[in-house]
Amino acid sequence: MKRYSVLISGAALLVLACGSWLTTCRLPGTCASMAPPLRWPFASLLAGGALLGAMTIAWLTRVVWILAQGARAVRRMQRAPAPSALLIGAARAGALRLECVTAKAPVAFCHGGLRPSILVSAGLVSELSPDELVAVLAHEQHHLRCFDPLRRAMQQAMADVLFWLPVVAWWADRRREASELAADRAAICCAGRSPLAGALWKVGSYLETHGTAAFAGAAKLRVAQVLGDDLPCQPVPVSLWVGSAAGVLIALNSAWCVAHLFGSA
Repeated sequence: MKRYSVLISGAALLVLACGSWLTTCRLPGTCASMAPPLRWPFASLLAGGALLGAMTIAWLTRVVWILAQGARAVRRMQRAPAPSALLIGAARAGALRLECVTAKAPVAFCHGGLRPSILVSAGLVSELSPDELVAVLAHEQHHLRCFDPLRRAMQQAMADVLFWLPVVAWWADRRREASELAADRAAICCAGRSPLAGALWKVGSYLETHGTAAFAGAAKLRVAQVLGDDLPCQPVPVSLWVGSAAGVLIALNSAWCVAHLFGSA
């Protein structure tokens, strides 16, 4: 919140500076009086297109950066031959493109952009029962089938680039939760509720103790779904709508200032 406050304060100062500049340019003999009126529509379109293009390039660059960071982290992990229990569980869950690493921590996640794969640690195989392992693999196979690593990178990049719209970050968080719940439903269909609940308890408690996050994401909602409870409704907070509206006004004001710069050139 502190970071957003600083950014919004800085943007507000820029808006005030732009407003002062526009006021000065309206005086006789200044820049505004020399701008041909017919150029304003073209200048507005050019400024809006430039801002949209810059945000698109920033979004694509951020997506590539997020995927590259994940790929570098995965490459540093030491690979290990897949245990027979993992191969049997993968066959039962229909899990494809499976990798095993030597880590003792119970870790399982789906990674990769256009060609995702599932990474499982040897510690996870030894920690879980056969049915619990199938539940985890079915969960991750759903992420693989839906290209969720790429989807999440795109959503996170959108939230990062559109930081001045807090509602986008809220939406990205809800999409991550929805993908976890959908993957759990696939695991329940494949292995049942009890094995999934056991996997959530064992893997989730370990990850919470060690301050990491993977299979235990959106734990409260997932536990509620496994228990058959009604999932809570999560409306967008009013503060996010207000902050996003302020961000839109700042963006429009900035585009208008850029249009005046083009029109006065």
